[in-house]
Amino acid sequence: MPLLHSLLRKITGPRCPVSIEQKEWIERRTRWLQREFGTNRTSVPPLVPTHEIFPREWNGSRGECETLLGHLCEYMEIPRSSISVHFFSDASDPMRFHLPVHESPERGAAGIYHGRMANGAFVVSISAEQLAEPERLIAAICHELGHVHLLGGQRSDSDDQEEHNELAGPTHRITP
Repeated sequence: MPLLHSLLRKITGPRCPVSIEQKEWIERRTRWLQREFGTNRTSVPPLVPTHEIFPREWNGSRGECETLLGHLCEYMEIPRSSISVHFFSDASDPMRFHLPVHESPERGAAGIYHGRMANGAFVVSISAEQLAEPERLIAAICHELGHVHLLGGQRSDSDDQEEHNELAGPTHRITP
């Protein structure tokens, strides 16, 4: 079977898994990212789960989360001092019943970006339930730090998000 697959691949050639419109959007947004953040950011190696950054044993404490947040801020080139992090319980999640239909209201939001306070710090809230699942916690923190870069840095607007949503469809959102 692998031989047949290999022959078919040679005959038909590789196929792009995205539509022409999606490919154009990806290329346009990649050029935008390079203009905004520099081409050197594209050569930064991916974040690898080393023991230096991610503890071997995770106790799920807020203190451990603060340490992790410091590492993630450093990796994403955001001054840790510019971030004020708060925790909320899923029961008090203000976004819980305002999520799009394709998201589960039982789960709620993993994190929320609130914007900049008068003192200049960016405020993000993380679901306290994420503390028990470090992989989900990391995803939520990185997602909110992405908002700091894009929204806090005034690099993104609603037109960008609407265009992204239109091309990506209802499954574009990752809910940790």
